[in-house]
Amino acid sequence: MKYIAPIHNLDNIDKLLQLDGFIISNSLFSSRLTLSLSVDEINDVINKLHNLKKEVFLSLNMMYIDSDIDRLKEFLSKINTEKLTGIIASDYGVVQLLIDLGLNQKIVWNGETLSTNAFDFNILSDFNALGSFVSKEITIENILEIGKNKKYNLFIIGHGHLNMFYSKRLLISNFDKKYNLNINPNQKTYKLIENKRDNQYFPILQDSHGTYVFRSKVKNSFIYLNKLKEVVDYFIIDSIFKDDRYTKEVLDLYQNGYDELRVKSLKEKYDEKWDNGFYDVQTVYIKE
Repeated sequence: MKYIAPIHNLDNIDKLLQLDGFIISNSLFSSRLTLSLSVDEINDVINKLHNLKKEVFLSLNMMYIDSDIDRLKEFLSKINTEKLTGIIASDYGVVQLLIDLGLNQKIVWNGETLSTNAFDFNILSDFNALGSFVSKEITIENILEIGKNKKYNLFIIGHGHLNMFYSKRLLISNFDKKYNLNINPNQKTYKLIENKRDNQYFPILQDSHGTYVFRSKVKNSFIYLNKLKEVVDYFIIDSIFKDDRYTKEVLDLYQNGYDELRVKSLKEKYDEKWDNGFYDVQTVYIKE
């Protein structure tokens, strides 16, 4: 199982060589990113990581409209895609574009909540895609079942805040205008409080593509790690609200063993609460 993560600061790449790979982005074509890189920076990073024998994934995980596709095609024409390990896409329009451009073997499908069974998970295997994410809302049993029947690489968000709500509306900006608060809508320090859920604070952020609300607790995978290693090919540590030091500290725990005192210290340091995500939460919905 390989560990990959987004980067916050390019100067920290050499400090994170325990990772097997990195996720990079550009704000025009990605959402929920930790760092926006220009075309030249992206190509420089691709070359550097290729020389370091590290894998590199370009995230194109925003939801696109028709007018975005031509801009994306032009953007990709400037990227050294040959040395890219994979391209993460969450929109079927982007998937089709990548197939048309002959980049199908780079495709990593991330349908967020869509890949809940082996059939949906393997939907792009006939196109020789690189792999797919499993849904972030399924149990460990579902993941293992999909893994036993996978036809390409299985990706999972193994650690981090899970995004649970998305709107194309700029909700923080609208709130700011309504109440004349003079706040910076692009900060990552805001949290929502819901009256019916005491003591739970839901991180919320806004970018040029919309607004995102995340689970209040950080998903961790320690108690299921050995089971996950049986089927998972790529394990993502998503440090969107933290920094590269956080990635390094968490990665060390996954690679070198769970340490209760270190975990306690880490939670206190970053003011976090951890849980098992949806690994042991059965759905209340029955598909007819």
